[in-house]
Amino acid sequence: MKWLIAVIVVAVLGLLVPAALRRTKQSGTEGAWPFFAKKPLSQPEQVLYFRLLHALPEHIVLAQVQLSRILGVKKGDNYQSWLNRINQLSATLSSAPRTLLFSP
Repeated sequence: MKWLIAVIVVAVLGLLVPAALRRTKQSGTEGAWPFFAKKPLSQPEQVLYFRLLHALPEHIVLAQVQLSRILGVKKGDNYQSWLNRINQLSATLSSAPRTLLFSP
């Protein structure tokens, strides 16, 4: 019985592996991907970031933070509507006291 299960597993793998390899070749992902590295902050944003770091040493300065991560919407009237307004927006730079971010 164990031999039969082993033969079935090998047969299934023998069918699935070539199919998966063909699918990968057809999808065009075997070559170089069309991505390139970008700077997350522009030159003026970088200047402001480092100024904030020096001006607020007791704070943590965060770059490119989604507004939904730093703003909450009160439950009640049109919660989803208000959340949708800020869901795709981001703050270029934000700061918070270290105690606020790392408190237990």
